[in-house]
Amino acid sequence: MGDNVTLASGCKLLTHDGSTKKILGYSKVGRIDIGSDVFIGAASIVLPNVKIGSKVIVGAGSVVTKDIPDNSVAVGNPAQIIGTYDAYVNKTKIQFETLPIWNTHYSLKSDDEKRQMREALLESGYGFDL
Repeated sequence: MGDNVTLASGCKLLTHDGSTKKILGYSKVGRIDIGSDVFIGAASIVLPNVKIGSKVIVGAGSVVTKDIPDNSVAVGNPAQIIGTYDAYVNKTKIQFETLPIWNTHYSLKSDDEKRQMREALLESGYGFDL
């Protein structure tokens, strides 16, 4: 495992497959390699004999069944590459520069502040509500 790796809650790294133990008397065992600057989202599963490159984001709930190259974003079951890490980081950076940002927890805000937040988010064009 490389540097700066985050495994969100509920991630499972499976290094063996016990499904053959009763049938054949042995289990398959495999290695998992994870590069640097990797984020693996909540409840994701990484199967044996998989290599995840550096600068990779794996979306929540994904099942990684095959190698993911450097500079990738992968999601789904089975995980499929949907874009590059660099493009995702750049897109998110732009969103942070243009979307409204608040520095306190939503639950600590007054009703008026919550209303203002909802209005600002809806006006931003992202169309989600709190």
